[in-house]
Amino acid sequence: MKVNHRVRGIILCGADRILVIKRIKPKRPHYYVTCGGGVEEDDDTLEDALKREIMEELGARVRVLRKVLVIVRKLSRNFTLREHFFVCRLIDLNLARRSGSELLDPDRGKYLPYRLSLRPASFQRVDFRPAALRLFIAEHASRLARLPDLRTKRK
Repeated sequence: MKVNHRVRGIILCGADRILVIKRIKPKRPHYYVTCGGGVEEDDDTLEDALKREIMEELGARVRVLRKVLVIVRKLSRNFTLREHFFVCRLIDLNLARRSGSELLDPDRGKYLPYRLSLRPASFQRVDFRPAALRLFIAEHASRLARLPDLRTKRK
């Protein structure tokens, strides 16, 4: 059975906002997703893959804080998708650095950076995908921004 690993970033950009991608496809309602994509052979770690994907799609640099969720979906008898979700903090954003090939294909629609509010009244009004991540964020939104960086040594 083939397992495809993908990485996604829940990018904190303020006390109650996350940086996401607003997907606009022709003749379809828009929706919101976290930034990320496939792990490539050149990627040494899942975190390296995530940083590369975030740079390609958003032109952003992030500090990866920790993995918080793995969603596994069996897409066929011989194929499983394993998505690894990490909480990150935005360091900087420069759209001129974006380089993802998907950005150049008009048939794939638009990939617009969007600062999405985690406040329940706002978050519940948008079509945020996948549904399992939507539920996770809704349940843990107040705690996400307070996550410590586990890679920082404490004295």
